Amino acid sequence: MSSVIETIRKTPIPNDIVCEIINILATEQTLDYDSEDSDTELEQPPEEPHDPPGRMHVKVFHTLSSFCLHHSRRHIFAQVNLKTFSNTEDWTHANRPPKHLPTLKHQLAFFAEHTGTLPYIRHLYLSMGPEEFQDSSLQAQLHDVMVQLSNLEILEIDFNYLNWSDNSLSTARSIRSGFRNLLRSSQTLTEVHLFDLINFCVNDLVDASSLQCLDLDDTSLVMDDDSGARMVINSLRHLGIHPCPENTDFEHFVKFLTARDEDGNLVLTFPDLEALHFEVGENSELPGVLKIVTAHGGSLDKLSLEMFVPGKSDIPRFILPNKLKISSVEQGNNDRSAWFNEVILPRSQTLRIIEIEAPINREGQDPFAGICSTILRMNQHSVLTRLDITIRVQPRRRCTLGDEWLEFSKALETNRNLKSLRRVSLVVNVEEDPDEPSNGSLQRALDGLRETHLKSLFSQSFKFEYRVRTIIL
Repeated sequence: MSSVIETIRKTPIPNDIVCEIINILATEQTLDYDSEDSDTELEQPPEEPHDPPGRMHVKVFHTLSSFCLHHSRRHIFAQVNLKTFSNTEDWTHANRPPKHLPTLKHQLAFFAEHTGTLPYIRHLYLSMGPEEFQDSSLQAQLHDVMVQLSNLEILEIDFNYLNWSDNSLSTARSIRSGFRNLLRSSQTLTEVHLFDLINFCVNDLVDASSLQCLDLDDTSLVMDDDSGARMVINSLRHLGIHPCPENTDFEHFVKFLTARDEDGNLVLTFPDLEALHFEVGENSELPGVLKIVTAHGGSLDKLSLEMFVPGKSDIPRFILPNKLKISSVEQGNNDRSAWFNEVILPRSQTLRIIEIEAPINREGQDPFAGICSTILRMNQHSVLTRLDITIRVQPRRRCTLGDEWLEFSKALETNRNLKSLRRVSLVVNVEEDPDEPSNGSLQRALDGLRETHLKSLFSQSFKFEYRVRTIIL
């Protein structure tokens, strides 16, 4: 690295070449987080990650010239985290704040002094604690930083179960006012991810002309008033919903999103919504997911389902809106074919992409959770072009290698209505405890299915991809 810097100092190198050197170094992987086996991966890297991975390599360039300063900052400040942290805290995000800026107050003071760095921030993660929430001067600083993020593309807010609608945030200079101003003025902010917010006011999204993706993780919603006036969020294309398994408020969340006025019209609508993503952690959430899909999935192009539902025999009984019982789920074999039918089949004329991630936590479970039956029932109106299925075999669990895999092949081969299908991806993730590694026999057996149960799928009109991976937790 030092030789590169010295060469640039002493030799007149065209700026476009210097720019290319900086870009290459920024993407250089400092640590190899994967093992030598490309099909073995670590769920979390062992060291503090950077994004881009060679972000710290380019830092040394910023003193060479104004040109190098500009292009170095594009990588150094591309992703920024604002959060008070301790040395003992596990850090799961990329780009941990430097140790000389340990608190949110220190970090905001830095950006207040170096406002020239703010236009380079394209991805911001912000976390606030109770004491910081009550600090009006810090709120004002945060507001002033947010309104200068002219090129921000992704915003993540982790509110640690604080009240977004608290009166203290109604001032002209607060995180909420900064958020609203940023959404309404930005031409680049397309993604917002909200974690652990209480009473997030959807009115704040009304004039967000560039917002396309909204991700809600254990976040409750409210409106400014209870008049029942209809509200339209025009720009939104993708809505992600991640309820907390321990949170009993999901039913209220569903009621909010599916509420109707006296004329039977939805109070809150997303007319341009194309994609829905759900993380399902409890069987009791399945009917609510169906209600949301039914209310807002009229023009659904993409549906993603991460199923974390336990396959136990003592799960609560539930009934779908049409009184259809999922008795097989109650018996613990995780067959959700009836529920998949209700969610997917009515939308077959618009649904082009389906992504399903399902766990295996008991021996004998259907690896496909019943989706094969739904695939067989798709009619001639289906426009499905892509089907991605990920199977997660949890640690110390076995995965059946029987007829269920043949059923998957048969469903895709025999249903002649899937004329638009272009790609099918099947990934099996075998999760392992690092302290109890396996001998790899399950992975080898699963990989062998490509020559037996799944062999015929490689010669279909669509492209079939199959991969077995080991995930070290």
